[in-house]
Amino acid sequence: MITVVMIGTGGSEGIPVPGCACPVCSEARQYRFLRRSTASLLITNYSTNILVDMSLEASNYVEELYVDAILVTHWH
Repeated sequence: MITVVMIGTGGSEGIPVPGCACPVCSEARQYRFLRRSTASLLITNYSTNILVDMSLEASNYVEELYVDAILVTHWH
């Protein structure tokens, strides 16, 4: 069975965006659970873990996920 896990769902700068005062970013600064890292997902099957579009925060979790391969779809 293949499983897809969304690791991050923010834009290329994440949320909150530095210097942004919009309601979304303001609330994310106030409430930590509303923060979102940059877009990234993990595709897994029984023996392989593929990380798609590794974010800048990947060093915080890449070892815990036992990543076998990284797929970069585009450059920022």
